[in-house]
Amino acid sequence: MLLPVCFYIGYFGAGAGFLIMSALALFGIEEMNALNSLKVLAACLSNLCAVITFVLSGAVIWRYCLISMIFAGVGGYVGAQYARRMNANVLRTIVVITGCVMAAYFFWRNG
Repeated sequence: MLLPVCFYIGYFGAGAGFLIMSALALFGIEEMNALNSLKVLAACLSNLCAVITFVLSGAVIWRYCLISMIFAGVGGYVGAQYARRMNANVLRTIVVITGCVMAAYFFWRNG
């Protein structure tokens, strides 16, 4: 069930965390820290496969990638620090609300 989600992540990536966490929750994983760590692992592996494909095909503009990589790393580190300290129910609520708001915005924008 995660394979199509991982292909989507490698190609597009938007909402990837929400999709993975939803799929894992359907499998019965309820602990928020476990969901989050598995989400990060699946997203990293999916993106690694995509990065290798894009680099080998010569489709990378390195000056933009370096800036993105720095800010993604900092954001991931800071986000993980806050997620560990936050109540699991509050974190779950934030994830669900953020995903729903993003989906509604993109449907509205493209509709």
